[in-house]
Amino acid sequence: MPRLLHTFFSLSLHAFITCLCDNDYSGLVIRGTFTVEELSAAWHDIYEQYIDGTGSDTQKEIVRLVKKIALADFKLKKLAAIQKYTSYRQGPEVYNLLRGLGAIDTNYPDTPELQKIWLGKAEAKIKRWMLQQERDTADLEKLRGNETGVTITRQYFDDFIVSIELYAKMHINTHVVTVSRFVSIVKNYQRHSASLEKQLNQK
Repeated sequence: MPRLLHTFFSLSLHAFITCLCDNDYSGLVIRGTFTVEELSAAWHDIYEQYIDGTGSDTQKEIVRLVKKIALADFKLKKLAAIQKYTSYRQGPEVYNLLRGLGAIDTNYPDTPELQKIWLGKAEAKIKRWMLQQERDTADLEKLRGNETGVTITRQYFDDFIVSIELYAKMHINTHVVTVSRFVSIVKNYQRHSASLEKQLNQK
């Protein structure tokens, strides 16, 4: 049976950095074959966990919006394919496809009148999704424009890891240390840095 990592508890820091810097998600696969959408969704879950542990409020909101937009984009592409190759009035098969994507939340109606009503509701819901996606995309661009963070590269991670090693007085083997353990070390490092800064400001 295919298996894919969705949490950072078993993912090595090396694989995480490869995902983040190279957009190579193959390290998330335990066994089997997955679509680009499935790999991307798994990566968004893991990166969200990382940011929840180490990021600022702005970074957390950016990750939340990116994940939301990616999910909406996936659903809208599926719906576009349904609209392109089928008709809304071809019976329960298409109706069930729409239901599976959340565009309809009821069983197949018994009468043509009810079918027309529910298909109209589905079209209205899809339009609302499209408008919401536009608003979310605008919010995301605004947040990214206001963010003053650094560009995340392999060199950034090398420098960051060296800083953590000097603080913790330990060697971090990125092939062995999991992302969850690294996040715990980083959180401790951040608390220590904040405490030192507070002490300096009080002098």
